[in-house]
Amino acid sequence: MYWEDLKEATPRRHGPVVFSSDLLDQLLNLLGEKHPIHDSGAFAESVDRRQRIIPGGFIHAITSGWVVQHGSAGAVLGLRSMNWDYVRPLYPDTPFWFTTETEHSELIDDRCGLVKSVRRVHTEDDRVYAIGRLSVVFMRRSWRDTRVEERTREKAGQRRKGVSS
Repeated sequence: MYWEDLKEATPRRHGPVVFSSDLLDQLLNLLGEKHPIHDSGAFAESVDRRQRIIPGGFIHAITSGWVVQHGSAGAVLGLRSMNWDYVRPLYPDTPFWFTTETEHSELIDDRCGLVKSVRRVHTEDDRVYAIGRLSVVFMRRSWRDTRVEERTREKAGQRRKGVSS
């Protein structure tokens, strides 16, 4: 996926996705996120939650690549900024959906472009869990294609030199 693929892309919807209790346990142990609202059901209930909740960073991670496999690799050059608003808690073992919509795009130079997108994590009936705003620098396809053509010509020239020597 290149800048040209995303600059005016239609909204993309994914789901249902389920972040299991087992995955939450595994990631909490692996990454060391041990806040009791994520790790302890008793603590979560004591602060008026139904059960422990999924950390916001995990929500970003799972909606940024664990679930979505693009037909081709994303040509991400860098994340400029990211901001999430967590509207209500997301609980493990609860199906959710997410949408990503291009809000704005602009050229940076002949090599890359910027895509600002909004990601909404929600229930099937559109009750929002979280809203993320991301600003991402993508490689331009035209630059990539130009580089591939240049390398192809260089290789062809080297082969011709090798044959005539």
